[in-house]
Amino acid sequence: MKKLFFYAAVVAMALSACAKDPEAAVNFDGDDTIEAPAAGTSVTIKLKANYAWTAVIDGTVKVTVDPSQGNGDADVAITVAANETDKPLEGKVTFSATGGGTTASKVINITQAAAPAISVDKDSIEEIPVAGEEYKVSVTSNYAWTAASTGTTSVIINPESGDAGTTEVTITVAENKGKEPATGKVVFTANGGDSSATAEVSLAQLAELTEVEWGGYTYNVKKLADGNYWFTENLRYVPEGKSVSTDLGALDNGIWYPVDITNKKVTNDADTVAFKGYLYNVEAALGIPAKTLTATNYTDYEGARGLCPEGWHIPTLDEIANLVGKVAGSKYDAKKDPGPITTAPYWDATAGNAKLSLANEDGFNITVGFGYLNATATATKATVINAMSYILSSTGVARTDNTITQFYAIMPAKTNGGTCNGAMHNYRGGASVRCIMDKK
Repeated sequence: MKKLFFYAAVVAMALSACAKDPEAAVNFDGDDTIEAPAAGTSVTIKLKANYAWTAVIDGTVKVTVDPSQGNGDADVAITVAANETDKPLEGKVTFSATGGGTTASKVINITQAAAPAISVDKDSIEEIPVAGEEYKVSVTSNYAWTAASTGTTSVIINPESGDAGTTEVTITVAENKGKEPATGKVVFTANGGDSSATAEVSLAQLAELTEVEWGGYTYNVKKLADGNYWFTENLRYVPEGKSVSTDLGALDNGIWYPVDITNKKVTNDADTVAFKGYLYNVEAALGIPAKTLTATNYTDYEGARGLCPEGWHIPTLDEIANLVGKVAGSKYDAKKDPGPITTAPYWDATAGNAKLSLANEDGFNITVGFGYLNATATATKATVINAMSYILSSTGVARTDNTITQFYAIMPAKTNGGTCNGAMHNYRGGASVRCIMDKK
């Protein structure tokens, strides 16, 4: 009997010695790849393992594994963080278990889309003219994109969408018909599935000017039919160090109160000043000292700002001619070549003159009876001329005797039903001043 038990124990030990631990195994249900969008994702897998296991992360993609180690089967969450770059990312998670003298591994490969990225070569367009304008911008995107506009600007975008790469886009801003400046923006959006990126071009469009503040006064201004902004009131600006005079002998001072055309005198009556403005000789209007103009330097001041606000200037001969057409004694004289500018908006071909009525219908607001002061280069005092008017230019007249005595001006007159042709004015006398806006 003892022998029987002995043999049974030996057999059991032998059988135990012949049995081996199972080989390591790691597996899970489902795909072994994760295709993550740029915004990131989270996937839970059912891991099957017969030994203790660990997870190892590799690559450029940002991944967390929870839990990252265990013993036996487990539900494992693999979370891919958002891709914050404009390049695709790649990586992998390797699950490994060791046992029974072996190591088993299972790999999940991860690819992640690039984050949408889009840019434009200019982020703002300022001082868009009232009439509107066309602009080109370059759009670069790593995804297909669309464009839309918002705001008070009226905009056409061409094209309104595009593919990845670089595309030239035309932004056409229409005329601003409102009284206030228009603003807006064009927004370009790169669409990356569940994420997007935007780039913007801000727009700022000017409104039609109606007023300008200058020297304590508000002046009415208007874009006239020549396409330029003009003061539609006479200047009443007094620079520092100057004063306004009723003294006809104050030729060096060069700034006078306006003419009372009924009483044929200079008057400081407030209502008359408000209506007519002050009278200036050319040197005062240009903002230069008395007796500064000479026969050799008078052309240096053409187009000068003078007493006008910043961004405005005293009109030139060409600007006057482009408004009224004819300027007597200049190259735009009817007797000279090329003669009057017949396309000027106030020119009347039938009458052969610029029509005062056309100017005032357009809003220029000039009359025959502003009055002016006449003074030659050698005069000691000015003479009141009540029945005429001049609006100064900054362009002088070359004299054959090598002296400078006259400058061109707009001259309203009663002749031929009311004209507003250009003429010549004695530069030391007093005339009205209106400003014209500088070209942008």
